[in-house]
Amino acid sequence: MSGPEIQLVRLSSDYDLASFDCGDQDLNEFLVDDALRYQGLFLANTTLMIVDERIVAYFSLSSDAIQLSPDEKDEERIKTPFSSFPALKIARLATDKNSQGNGFGKTALKFCIGLARHLNDEHRHDGIGCRFITVDAYPSSAGWYASQGFIRNEKAGNKNRDTVSLRLDAMPYED
Repeated sequence: MSGPEIQLVRLSSDYDLASFDCGDQDLNEFLVDDALRYQGLFLANTTLMIVDERIVAYFSLSSDAIQLSPDEKDEERIKTPFSSFPALKIARLATDKNSQGNGFGKTALKFCIGLARHLNDEHRHDGIGCRFITVDAYPSSAGWYASQGFIRNEKAGNKNRDTVSLRLDAMPYED
């Protein structure tokens, strides 16, 4: 038996966002008040996950770069003189309260990982380098990201102490 049919659509003014409620006022307000403006300013693009004409989740993506310490580079098996690496940032990811626990967050995350790997596809002529996926997670969500394979950035330089800087290597290891 397959799951529900999920549509992924880019946010536009055609969508009624008022009924979306993930239980976090900041994430709700971002979607309703800021996400479309961020798209217009080329700061982040927001994708809506729709099931049965209802928004069940959304995520916003932007480009990023992270600094890694020598120990972090060893941990990631990176053997270059560089300390800064390109990344795809999950700027926001939220699931509606009525849809939480149904795997929509994991589905959104899998899409983001797939997108990062697609950008790196050696057969693409218009691809770009994208080594990591990053997120500045709320402390209440950091454990969920860790359960998905994200690890804490030591050298994040994150001035916002209300979040936890995390990363996931977009390149699978080859042993």
